[in-house]
Amino acid sequence: MTLRSYWMVALVLSALSTGTSGAVDLERYSGGQLYQRFCAACHGMQAHGDGPVANSFKVPPPDLTLIAKRHGGKFPAADVRRTIDGRSKVVSHGESNMPVWGEDFTYAEGSTPEARQRAESIISRLVDYLASIQAH
Repeated sequence: MTLRSYWMVALVLSALSTGTSGAVDLERYSGGQLYQRFCAACHGMQAHGDGPVANSFKVPPPDLTLIAKRHGGKFPAADVRRTIDGRSKVVSHGESNMPVWGEDFTYAEGSTPEARQRAESIISRLVDYLASIQAH
């Protein structure tokens, strides 16, 4: 495992836990709060691809405010969902640096059908947030 891989594992684990108090209740987080907690380290606070760890990647994270612009002005919500939950790999990420958040959220929420539904809700809030910050 490379140093970068260790960093990503540590980032994911720290994002999904809160010190000694155990797992965080992500149900109460808004899409913006979820973005800040899980995405901003790589994509930046304003989603421009300039997060504090962005320079550690061979291929920098993309500017997430330009997703719609890169797709002819239409935000591809289904594609974004598949990228976040891990069903679709993003070529621009180069190596598989982006965590498979669908698996991570499901693991954090538990193994029941209700837990999977909570994980889907988390991803939906992230997708909705990303749609809301698109440059016009």
